[in-house]
Amino acid sequence: MNLTQFFQFTFKASTVPMSFGLSIKTIIYILSLYVTMLFNVNIVTARIILKRIPLKSEISRQYVNPRAIGVNLTTNRIYVGNGDSTVSVIDGKTNSRKDTVKIKNISNFHLRGLGVNTITNRIYIAGLGGTVDVINGKNNKIIDTIIVWEGSDGAKSIFPPTSTAEGVAVNSITNYIYVTHSGNIVSVIDGENNQVIDTIILRNIENVQGVELNALTNRIYVTGSALSVID
Repeated sequence: MNLTQFFQFTFKASTVPMSFGLSIKTIIYILSLYVTMLFNVNIVTARIILKRIPLKSEISRQYVNPRAIGVNLTTNRIYVGNGDSTVSVIDGKTNSRKDTVKIKNISNFHLRGLGVNTITNRIYIAGLGGTVDVINGKNNKIIDTIIVWEGSDGAKSIFPPTSTAEGVAVNSITNYIYVTHSGNIVSVIDGENNQVIDTIILRNIENVQGVELNALTNRIYVTGSALSVID
């Protein structure tokens, strides 16, 4: 069975993958509906070692529907944003869950984006309602909630209340965080003070979701009705 056949078989046998992360040792973490699947891929022989890491609620013991993932290459920690508004912290050495962080500002099934700064060891979580929570990776505590937008009802949020933050990308070199939301907007957050310093409107683009970046070239790539490249 080759690499493509293996992935097709695995996803068909379990569920459709939702997101993935990559470690420096060519270990690929892929989220499915119920579990995190760990693929250790030898890029020469295409040999795959599969391990499933069950993620269940510590209260209900039900699967938590993982939705977003990020990897800190420096600390070897994997962060998984779940459908029950928690973040699972996984030790990359043992592939076991070490901690669970509850995100109070995001309701169930609305956690969408997750990004990691490998230098400052900060994790950024975003979802429906627009708040962006900041986790200190040293102790897995929420240290800030980014609030910069004020609605007509006086409620503050980084985005309008009806919007959903779909994607988070972090440039560990510049310490800037990019968050996609509201159909065609990318907000730029300064990780030094957790303030929004710029708002980029993608003209003639709809349904922006995924966002990734190249830290070396400082280019940001946003998916939507078309692929946008931001300098």
